[in-house]
Amino acid sequence: MNPSPLHAPAGPAAAAGTSDARKSHGLQALVASMASKKHVYVMDLGGPVQENIDFVTGAGHRLYIDDLLYAYDYFFSAKEQAECAFRSARIEEFVESALAFDEKVADCILVWDRLQYLPPAICEALVERLRRILTPDGLLLALFRTDSAGADRPPYSCRILDGQTLLLREQARPRPAETFNPRTIQRLFQKYGEVRFFVSRESLQEVVIRR
Repeated sequence: MNPSPLHAPAGPAAAAGTSDARKSHGLQALVASMASKKHVYVMDLGGPVQENIDFVTGAGHRLYIDDLLYAYDYFFSAKEQAECAFRSARIEEFVESALAFDEKVADCILVWDRLQYLPPAICEALVERLRRILTPDGLLLALFRTDSAGADRPPYSCRILDGQTLLLREQARPRPAETFNPRTIQRLFQKYGEVRFFVSRESLQEVVIRR
């Protein structure tokens, strides 16, 4: 499937909670990479955010938008999610439907904190598919909160204010979150070429991964 310039899911937007603007070294790394290329294709998998649309398309780049959490909730039944027992065929079917792209089409992928809110087997399958979707030397930005192991907490709505500043706004509904540390993050992305860590406030780990 060839990607379209812009797509937003039809799911309802979550109400905003606590927000915090901060300097993002991970975002700076992606923006620098984007600036060095022409006709960059960006995937934002954190859901439709107007600031992100304006920033990416305003720089002349192409953008695809979806929300991995919305796709997960829509695809898997409440029973499957509660039991957290996913058959391999179902995981493969989900990955195919959520990321139906040709290989090596995306230059930058914004995953934000979405991987932390998905079951490990599904997270690993998505990470492998994202690796294939990235162009050679393409970059992926992910966020991981490393505190409050096992706690329910709200995902972020991540808004790009400029080339070095993110506004992180907590969404309304908390979700179960998996526990990650630098070692488990390295293992998750072990098939990629490079993993760079940037420490932010409140135990937030920004990770830039190069294919």
